[in-house]
Amino acid sequence: MKARLLFTVIYLIGHNVFSQQSFSPPSTEERPDTLMFAGNKVVDPYSYLEEYKDPEVANWYKAQADYAKSVLDKITGQDRILEEMAKIEKNMSASVSNLIRLDNGSYFYQQLEPDGRPERAFMKALEGRDAEMIFDPLTYKPEKGYHIRRISPSPEGTKLAIILNPNSGEEKGELIFIDLRSGKFIGDTLYNIPTQPLSWIDEENYLVTKNRGEEILNREVYHSSIRDGEKTDQLFFSAEKFPELQISPEESPHVTYYPDLGLYLANAYTTLGYYKSFLKRGDNWEALNSIDDVVSGLQVTENGIYFKSGKDSPNFRILRSSLDDPTFENAEEIVPEPEDGNITSYTSTDKGIFYVIKKNGVQSNLYFKDLASQKVRKIELPVAASNIGVIKIKGSEEIEISVSGWTTPGRRFIYNYETDSFRDLVLVKHKPLPEIENLVVEELMVPSHDDVKVPLSLLHHSKMEKNSDNIILMMVYGAYGQNNGPDYIPQIMAITNLDIICAFPHVRGGGELGEGWHKAGQKELKYNTWKDVIASAEYLISTGYTTADKIILLGASAGGIAAGMAMNERPDLFGAVINEVGAVSLMNKNELPTAKVNNPEFGDVNDPEEFEIVKAMNSFTHLKKDTEYPATLVFAGYNDVRILPYVPGKYAAKLQNYTSSEKPVLFAVDFSQGHGMATYEDFKKNFARNLSFGLWQAGHPEFQYKTE
Repeated sequence: MKARLLFTVIYLIGHNVFSQQSFSPPSTEERPDTLMFAGNKVVDPYSYLEEYKDPEVANWYKAQADYAKSVLDKITGQDRILEEMAKIEKNMSASVSNLIRLDNGSYFYQQLEPDGRPERAFMKALEGRDAEMIFDPLTYKPEKGYHIRRISPSPEGTKLAIILNPNSGEEKGELIFIDLRSGKFIGDTLYNIPTQPLSWIDEENYLVTKNRGEEILNREVYHSSIRDGEKTDQLFFSAEKFPELQISPEESPHVTYYPDLGLYLANAYTTLGYYKSFLKRGDNWEALNSIDDVVSGLQVTENGIYFKSGKDSPNFRILRSSLDDPTFENAEEIVPEPEDGNITSYTSTDKGIFYVIKKNGVQSNLYFKDLASQKVRKIELPVAASNIGVIKIKGSEEIEISVSGWTTPGRRFIYNYETDSFRDLVLVKHKPLPEIENLVVEELMVPSHDDVKVPLSLLHHSKMEKNSDNIILMMVYGAYGQNNGPDYIPQIMAITNLDIICAFPHVRGGGELGEGWHKAGQKELKYNTWKDVIASAEYLISTGYTTADKIILLGASAGGIAAGMAMNERPDLFGAVINEVGAVSLMNKNELPTAKVNNPEFGDVNDPEEFEIVKAMNSFTHLKKDTEYPATLVFAGYNDVRILPYVPGKYAAKLQNYTSSEKPVLFAVDFSQGHGMATYEDFKKNFARNLSFGLWQAGHPEFQYKTE
């Protein structure tokens, strides 16, 4: 391609002389290309960078990566961040995820050690007994390296299915099976499996969702069996097999079997966070609800089918239909929409329903409604919790309760609703962390551009005082109805020891305040997401927490929209911006593999009615020439299949050419990673490196640029 580009690349790889005042990244020439979207012409000067696997274009990515590394490696203090993490890890306990309880009382779960050793699969035979390790990914094809994405035990616990992903950043899962009686692998390995949970029918038969070839659209569910080491497959559920169900290509199906009821439930998921559902009795599938019913939590029980719905109830409500007439339209309201807070989790029992209401996105309470008397009572938990989950225990007068929060590690309790008593389900013993004693959590409400109050969480050291010296790391997301915390993240505790305030704006587009909050930052209302970010930054400045040059803005993936557009509108408001694998260019010559999947959330650029919606949130489009943009670190994983590297690549190239400030704009590319860091060790190094860039630009005395 272009000798000029190649010459520039080769020259700048070896030209690594920098100063604090002058940074010269590899130059990128503009080659205007006219693209058409829904009849609209768009000129893209960098569309040629989309051919990132072309050898000569790949050289540009390599040159950018080498340049970024040459700068980042000269920033002091990165070891200090890693030391603070290591210090806290010495007192940390292991964390548990994907906990599954079988009807026989045994538990299966994944466990991550504080040192970042890859998650291993554990089995706790019975409550109160020590756990047994079943599988260690370090022993599985160690020459390549894998980590566990999901485990699924068979109903009686004689077999375990494990979905693994390679550490290269690829997302093509490998599904393996272990016979827990012999400890041996059984059956064949299945490849290119998404991370949706496998659903067992019995000890030999299961249902699994598969990709069709390399695409992520039109996924299919297969009925498979393992008998004497043999595997058979039969297409069980798909849009093609049942066209009358009107399942779209981007709706990913999953099927669960309920053996006690002899029923199959199929859910067709979208990125919106809610789904269509279908019930199979005999040979026919019956539609239970549509996407318009905004169902994000459906439970099939012997007492009927329960729906958690955001239809006409932005804070959600719970309804129930009978098994004889199970559709959503025939369901009756069981728990009304709360006026203050939104329903997050629930579970039904023979005597009533347990449900959780979260207020302002950070404070949760558990309630029980007796369906006979219609009385509601609040249940006081043993510990305060920002997040509460509830799960029914079959054939028992008990439920399982999970709790967590900013300073509360994930814990689980068994609650007996006859005796109103709790006991701790001790899967791991949590050690006290001295760092928590000095950690302060402030929960604030910030008026946004339209006077809507936005929750803002601040985490900092107890000795922090409001003044212009405070550096703030502001982490933003705001999409898919997902929450931006409160999560137990010891790394946050570690970096507060560096006199950093961690800020989490719970902006619109997220789900902290219910489905209404999600929709208020979606498609044509997406601007609320980044305007809430701007309002949060302005609030911290106006109330004396910091100054603009001390705010480090970090957004990743869909959070890249919030970070990119907030910087576009208010480049004066941030000292540094870190945009990691960000969705900063949604209008490309080559359509992203995930484009159609994400259209329900952001809009379809090829739809005449939605073109302007997508354009309005396209950070790449809104960069302006001769603008003093803040120091910016753009990061991409070269193996990313969600945000292909050219999405942040084009954005970085344009930003480097358009900024009029002398502050550095770096494009860091990791050629061994995908959409996220494959291992905890990778995460720590990347986090320390990227944060050091922000701290250097914010003037932290321990983070300086050394040319020697």
